[in-house]
Amino acid sequence: MKRSDLPSWRQAGYWLAGLLLIPACAPSGSMMVEHETEDGSVRRAGHIPPRPIVDFVLTDSQNAEFNSQDLRGRVWVVSFFFTTCPGTCRQQNELLRRLWREFRSQGVHIVSITCDPVEDTPERLRDYARLYDADPEEWFFLTGDMERISQIGEESFLLGVGHRSHSDRFVVVDKQGRVRGMYDWHSLHQLQALKDKLEALAREETPADTMVDLSMADDRP
Repeated sequence: MKRSDLPSWRQAGYWLAGLLLIPACAPSGSMMVEHETEDGSVRRAGHIPPRPIVDFVLTDSQNAEFNSQDLRGRVWVVSFFFTTCPGTCRQQNELLRRLWREFRSQGVHIVSITCDPVEDTPERLRDYARLYDADPEEWFFLTGDMERISQIGEESFLLGVGHRSHSDRFVVVDKQGRVRGMYDWHSLHQLQALKDKLEALAREETPADTMVDLSMADDRP
């Protein structure tokens, strides 16, 4: 059955879904995600109070378990993408490669989560990561159940994520596992603000209890 043959109420459903989740590869560009404060004002990207993420477990490109708690004591940048995206995701990940190379010496890690997990198996992600010379110990390409990935996007990063649909925001997480900024990578101004934030967070001291967790993670086989 063609989409044009569907009942009008189902066509309306598709239209509404398109408004709620804009594919990052679509010509319309990024999906702006802003949140109202208690006084009704809107927080600008990159200017949000520290907010603890909801820790999560997914599968990395080495077909091993990734637990977000293992990044305690590290600053990291998270984004959503999918490997079959023909253009925008490639540009996005090229920017992440530049960020990673610039800040890896300061301990900054990258976390890239697919929103097309059926296609993006660990094996496919491993091949995709090679396009960016990504070190699997510093730049994690993750997959898992689509429903869980959508939940992670919303609960941990305040981003709408659906099948092959995601935000064009980079989210910065500090050494204590707290979101410290959201940046639209299409904006040169926000990219510079992101770099400034990474510089500042990399200099922050790691709390003692976080260091204990990090040490335990590094000792895993």
